Amino acid sequence: MKSDGKLLFAVNTPDNRLEVFCIKKKGLQHRASIPVGLEPVAVAARSGGEVWVVNHLSDSVSVVEIEPEARAGRVVRTLLVGDEPRDIVFAGPGRLRAFITAAHRGQNVPFDPQLTTPGVGRADVWVFDADNLGTSLPGTPLTIATLFTDTPRALAVTPDGSKVYAAGFHSGNRTTAIHQILVPDGFGEDGSPGPATNHQGVPAPEVALILKSRSRTSPCTTPSRRASSPAAPFSTTRRSRRATAILGWPTRRSPTRRCGRRPRSAVAS
Repeated sequence: MKSDGKLLFAVNTPDNRLEVFCIKKKGLQHRASIPVGLEPVAVAARSGGEVWVVNHLSDSVSVVEIEPEARAGRVVRTLLVGDEPRDIVFAGPGRLRAFITAAHRGQNVPFDPQLTTPGVGRADVWVFDADNLGTSLPGTPLTIATLFTDTPRALAVTPDGSKVYAAGFHSGNRTTAIHQILVPDGFGEDGSPGPATNHQGVPAPEVALILKSRSRTSPCTTPSRRASSPAAPFSTTRRSRRATAILGWPTRRSPTRRCGRRPRSAVAS
């Protein structure tokens, strides 16, 4: 919705358009239908007549200029972002920073995405200066924050614009890993599951373990299903598996928190 409450913007996903409605006392009046990228899924309105549309299939963001009477509009800039972008919010000083969630799969990034490097997250938040998008064709992001989650979706911003919350859809499989020094020596129920030797009888080395929670309320357990590991005395409930990262302003590292998944945005708010 426009800041003055007179216009409502909505994405028409199957028709690849931004729909503009005038808000009247008796309801909504359709004003314009503006072509954007493929499969638009989120929209955010800036001050004045500028609206940003996230295009899921095009891996892009359309910056749309709306005419004063809202009878028409046109795309004045297209920003290329990561794979399958999902949501957009404006935050930071004066709400001049645009935050867009996208999957970390290598599309359009200006650096090595390290797709085969262990420990690199699979979710990105692209940040642009809304007043200075750069001179390059795809636009120049201020930064790209990589989060340790997968398939990022909704974004939310605090009322003062100082923090942005990014929700990851695929954030875990109820497992964790513990270092070998935390695993009791030997093999069997209280140690590594084995086998203790190879076919030649050579003893197996001590190794780390992957623990899995076998219910929503039980702590993580070893593969023997009997011994609960004191190294991971926590429950990985369905709610906690939806990881949420906090992006503070100005840029600084903030702790990771967890919360539920917010539905995907389809109408500007």
